[in-house]
Amino acid sequence: MDIKFTGKYKSITAFEWSDIPKFAVITGPNGTGKSQLLKLIYNTVIKNPQEKERVTIENETIQRHEISFIQSEWELKNTTGTSIVNIIKQQNKYYDLFKQHRTYSNRLLYQQEFDLEKIKLYAIFSDIYRKIGKAISNISQEEFNEILPDFFIENELLLTQKIEETFSNYRLSETV
Repeated sequence: MDIKFTGKYKSITAFEWSDIPKFAVITGPNGTGKSQLLKLIYNTVIKNPQEKERVTIENETIQRHEISFIQSEWELKNTTGTSIVNIIKQQNKYYDLFKQHRTYSNRLLYQQEFDLEKIKLYAIFSDIYRKIGKAISNISQEEFNEILPDFFIENELLLTQKIEETFSNYRLSETV
């Protein structure tokens, strides 16, 4: 795919970008125009009547239903949030697993394939055990919950979830 732009859109000026792969990651410091570029491409594909500036896209046809533009994680729509009930359920589930820590760690050692999430969980459990300094059977759920990292009980960040979905859908389309 090739993209060409001859106008001016916010901080973006004329440019040509050739041989863009089907899956590309755009990185750079804040304020360099990454989101503006994506918005410009989006406006072109959906033919946004409120924006006059357009890019020229060659060697690829993108349909309206194949593109979306997420302004930021705070503006996502139709997503589920984390409720206190779900947090408590997750804490209870992890506490129950923690109480089986020795059995759990032994199972990890003998598995043929290592699951990264299980290894992370084992590391977090080991850290909790070390910080509290008591036998696992003597650690209360309150003590456990105090040490369990907040990020571990919250739903994934919505932006991360959307990136994961995008990448998974791309990889799936490549295998079909």
